[in-house]
This record gives sequence, structure tokens and C-alpha cells, in this order.
Amino acid sequence: MCDGQTSTDKSQLYSNLPVKCHKFILPTDAASRGFNADITNCEYIGSYNWVSNHDDQSIIVPGSPREWQERPLPHYLRLDREGHYRDQYDPRMHSINLLPLLLSVNHWQERTQPSEKYPWYDVDFITNRNSIRHLLRILRNQSSGSYDSRGITKDYSRGNFNNPSYSNPVRIDVELAGNKTILLNRWDSTTFEPITRNSCGFNFENAFTREADAVSALDSVSKDSGRHLRIVSYDFGGLHMVVRSEIDACIPSAPQSSYDGPINEIVPSKSEQESSSSQQITTAFGLNIIPSPNPPTPQSHLIELSTVSTSKTTTFQTWNAKERYPQLFFSQVPNHYLACHTKGLITQVRKRDIHTSPEILFYQPIIQPQFKTLRHLLHMIQMEVIKQSRRFPNVNSFSLVYENGQLSLFERVGERCLPDEAFAMFNV
Repeated sequence: MCDGQTSTDKSQLYSNLPVKCHKFILPTDAASRGFNADITNCEYIGSYNWVSNHDDQSIIVPGSPREWQERPLPHYLRLDREGHYRDQYDPRMHSINLLPLLLSVNHWQERTQPSEKYPWYDVDFITNRNSIRHLLRILRNQSSGSYDSRGITKDYSRGNFNNPSYSNPVRIDVELAGNKTILLNRWDSTTFEPITRNSCGFNFENAFTREADAVSALDSVSKDSGRHLRIVSYDFGGLHMVVRSEIDACIPSAPQSSYDGPINEIVPSKSEQESSSSQQITTAFGLNIIPSPNPPTPQSHLIELSTVSTSKTTTFQTWNAKERYPQLFFSQVPNHYLACHTKGLITQVRKRDIHTSPEILFYQPIIQPQFKTLRHLLHMIQMEVIKQSRRFPNVNSFSLVYENGQLSLFERVGERCLPDEAFAMFNV
């Protein structure tokens, strides 16, 4: 439902980072005015669901999100009682959790355009949405106030709309692939996240959505497969981005003739769908692909789910646009469903469209300067990683670490973000 802000164990933060290569001077909004932060040419390029058996390294391609189910209101839900595991399926891949992204895109490319390989060499950044949002929070925190002796901004207030400080240390593992492609790989010191007080977000999702038949039919263990991950390609102010996001739900599928949304999607022909086999494919990297005959879900049908307790004021501020709007923006998910509840009793579900909602249209120009600053920072990161790799030809693995208001680039030793053989995909 969200890409969480995580508490970091500092004893692990600098593990396998022997050398600091560079300390960034973070760009300001004023210095970034000349950058373009529009997202254009967004298109679906792949998706997958993990199978539910954690001992099985298999993904269903293309994947399908859970489907939204309307329920009469009010509707009572139990509050979430336990924490959850973030990215509970990708840890099956250990340090190489971007590999399913690459292989699911390659598989879809082979099915729809078999004469051409996906041009990975032309991509500037390959990342999950979480890493982009971390960088945006860092920039926002940098301009929100001065720091105390612990590196926490003095006006820090968790969840406050006006002072969205971000004091937790952050680490993002970085890899240079080919001549220019930067891989941003999520790093967490722990996989478990405690439950949020008075939250019923997970129970809301379970009660108001159902597993897609196309996925459950291919999962031999249970009808509750792993999360749905979707990959899109777009131009972000001149940078060619490939971004993976976890998708909460979708409006139930419509006839294929409706695939005419704002994003151009590749849909296999009827004959291609009929000839597609669900027989498992074992890749050279040990990850198994289970082909699905289902076409991709239209981008216009995707939904982000959130909940808010009405024990507090349910204003635009409570929606926490500074966190939620970037989540929609960087995945280009057009629909946001917000369930308002009082101790688990849902009284209304507010449905917003990213393109037409007055609240979102009000907020877009406010956050635009921050998006331009993020675009500026991504350029700085790409140029510095390329520079360091040219300076030290045998060094391609790095990590970004943010702590005490400082963002630095470190050399990283040990496992890389992809198997060595996979880096051949980025050769021209």
C-alpha cells in the first residue's frame, strides 16, 4: 500500500562500504528551476506476481493486481494487529532483487516483439519506486529546517503536513550497468515493519479486493499469491526511467477493446494469447517464469489504496499529499481510493483521479519545484557514478547513504545487484 519509511540499524548502514567516494551538495529548488520534471511517453513494459510458495523462485508473467470489490457501507474491519514484512518476496533473490524486473520485461518483449531485444543500454535509471521516494524525502528534509545534535530537524513532527522531515538514515545500493545505466536497489536493515497505530490498511485491502483468477489459476499452492509488481518506462525530464512499483488493486478487467488509455500498452493478439502456454520456463539465472495468457491490466484501471482514521480531522492535510501524490506520480497510477474509518468502521471510500481530482490539481504546482530538484539530483548521481567508474575502472558498485543531513556516495564491495552474466544485457 505504500513504500514505507524504515527505521535503520546504524551498525549495518555502512557494512561493506569501505571508501567514501563523494559527498553531494544537495541541489536547491532555486538551482533546479531550469530542469524539466514532466513525465511523458509512459508505457507498460512488464509485470509479474510471485507465487505464494516462498521456497519457489517462480514468477507469473504478466502478473495481475488484485481486483477491487465494491461493498455496502458502513463496513466494519478489525484493526491490523500485526506488523508486516516489507518486500517479503524479493528477498528470495537476496541481493539481486532487480533480476525479476529484467526477466519479466525480456519475457514480455519476446512475446510481443520477438524480433527486437529490449534496449536496456538506452535506459538511464532502473529502480523501484521506493528509492525515488527516498531521494525526494531527503531533498524535502534538507529544506525543512536546521538539525540538532542527532541529525534530526528541529521542527520534526512525524506525519505533519507542513514539516515533513525525514530523519531516518537511508541507504540505496547503486550499480553502473553498461555505459550509463544506473541501478538503484532497495536496501533495508530489517525486513519487518511494525504495525501503524489505529491502522486497518491491510484488512481493508483483504476485504475490498480479491485475487485475480488469472493469477490464482497458475499458483499451485494457494489462491493468495505474492504481490503484484508492475514495470513502466517513461521519460522524466529527459531521463529514460524504468520504474517498478507494487500495485494494490485494479478496477476489474474490461473487454480488450478498452485498452485505449493514456498510456500506450502492448497487448498480444488473440492468437498469441491462445498459443501462450503456462508451462514453466527456467531461465539461465535460476528464476522460473510461468507465462500467463492474460493481457496486462490497463494503466487506467490501477488503484492505490489508503486508509485514514476519522478520529482525526479528515481534511486534505490528513490525506498527506506530500507522501501519497509522489507515490501515484512515480508509478503513474491514476486512481487513489481512501477509506475513512473510525476504529475500523469504514463510513466512506473517497475515490480520486490523479488527472481530475481538485485536491490533486491543487497540490501539483506546489510539489513541482521539488520534482525538478529531484530530477537535478538524479542527474548529479548519474554523472558522479560514471565519473567514479571511469576513474577506477574496476569499481562499478556503490551505495548512497544519507545520514545527519548529508548524502554521500560510497564504494561497495561484495555481492552485486545483478548476476555477472546479466550485465551483458546492457551492452550496445
